[in-house]
Amino acid sequence: MGDTSDPKTLLTLAADEDDWPEVVRLLEAHWSTLISEHPVAVRDVVESLPPMVLETYPRWAMARDYLQRIVPRPGEQLTRFRGTASPPRPVGFLDQLAQLTSRGASARAAGDLDTATESVTKARELLDAASQETRDEMLSALPEVQFEWGMVWEYAGDFDQAIREYVDSFDEALRDQNGMARMVAAGALAWIHALCGRNLQARHWLDQLPEAGGEWWNGRSAVPAIFARTLLLIDGLHFDEARAELAKASLAVSPERWPFQKLLTALVTTDPTAAMSILAQIDGSAAKVPAAVTENGPIGQYVAIARSILLRVAGQPSDAARALPQPSARPVTVAEKLVGSLSASQLIRAGNDAAAGRLLAIARADLGTPRISVAGLALTAVTQLRDGDRDAAAATFASALSLADERALFHPLTAIPRTELLQLLEESATPLDPDVAERLVAIAIDGSKDPFVSLTRKERQVLILIVAGTRIQDVATELFVSVNTVKSQLASIYRKTGTNSRDDLTRLALTTGTLD
Repeated sequence: MGDTSDPKTLLTLAADEDDWPEVVRLLEAHWSTLISEHPVAVRDVVESLPPMVLETYPRWAMARDYLQRIVPRPGEQLTRFRGTASPPRPVGFLDQLAQLTSRGASARAAGDLDTATESVTKARELLDAASQETRDEMLSALPEVQFEWGMVWEYAGDFDQAIREYVDSFDEALRDQNGMARMVAAGALAWIHALCGRNLQARHWLDQLPEAGGEWWNGRSAVPAIFARTLLLIDGLHFDEARAELAKASLAVSPERWPFQKLLTALVTTDPTAAMSILAQIDGSAAKVPAAVTENGPIGQYVAIARSILLRVAGQPSDAARALPQPSARPVTVAEKLVGSLSASQLIRAGNDAAAGRLLAIARADLGTPRISVAGLALTAVTQLRDGDRDAAAATFASALSLADERALFHPLTAIPRTELLQLLEESATPLDPDVAERLVAIAIDGSKDPFVSLTRKERQVLILIVAGTRIQDVATELFVSVNTVKSQLASIYRKTGTNSRDDLTRLALTTGTLD
């Protein structure tokens, strides 16, 4: 019958004998060991708990859904945290904590960030008010509970709160010797710091990862760490290695992480055909989750950033610009700051330095997010160079290089148009490793301007119809304007794009990818 002192054996025997109080006692006393070493057995036992037990111990109703999510049966893949349809009324401290955590996780998965953050805030207040004795009694549950709180804050864009919960989760996991919770918490911390450009901190947390063995949870728990390592490789301009690292992350075991996987995939994609294929994958992934997930909050912005990057790679710069949300006047989340930084880069690429100015001022001042401040300094140097202030440009670019070199954070420098990058590198008094400089120049954006970026919305409507072969009279009818208005708008389009005929305009539109 096996070792009768083994928790799994004892759990199975108690379940076979319908000794449910003993089953619950064993689950709570040996949770970390059982979930780490015998997840299927734990899932099956928890699923077998009768209704009267779930009424007495409501937390196990929530645990049942949690186990079904992280230990699905073969062929089953859950794309979101389902939560409990009709959870029993909580009767104790741990039950209340479990129900608030389950509600927060379910709301996060549905894109209802207000409910999610409200739930985990109440859960945190409940835990903070608990005695140390109570905390010690529920030690085995804390790492995973606090990790779920961290995910809510991460997806809501409050990285400070997310870091607090992930650090607490890691510390409690260390105290409880829970390798699975340590792995996922340290990886999540590394990922958040890497996304901000705090690469020294990211490497610190990667160093805290437990040694990987053959545990069942390695695939799922390692995903955030894989993302962090991928981004660090991208920042070092090691794209082949980054692609190889990213390939290790399986969305089958961590489907909720798909927006970040698509963002990283966009950053390492250089082939236009591959870019179009990934855009189709993004649409497919978005269709599998509630619309609110990609419409509300930072997650939708990360998806928009990925789409914009891929559209530029696919040769559609105008569509890439339109894919981004409107930049926030007072960006708070990292997603909002990335949107502002990318928008500034696109404006400068289009030659609209004045419009980029406000965004760059915000980016330069953001010392807490080095990824943003490096890009802000570098792009500001471009505007100063174009204004003829070479000394100021050299000094500003030197600051960007110093910050980038200190953190091995070179990827934000690729936002500089190649022509200006070559000039700034040549005039900079700050030395840069020749190999890094060569890779920077090789992948910097093409300095050519999008000829259609300055068109008004009405002019763009005229452009689409004209390139489609529509006669001027029919364009006027379609847009409910006069023929003279269409002729005037067409003349403006010719002037802005440097063309003088319908054929030239069509060739330019097709070449730049303005029209799909």
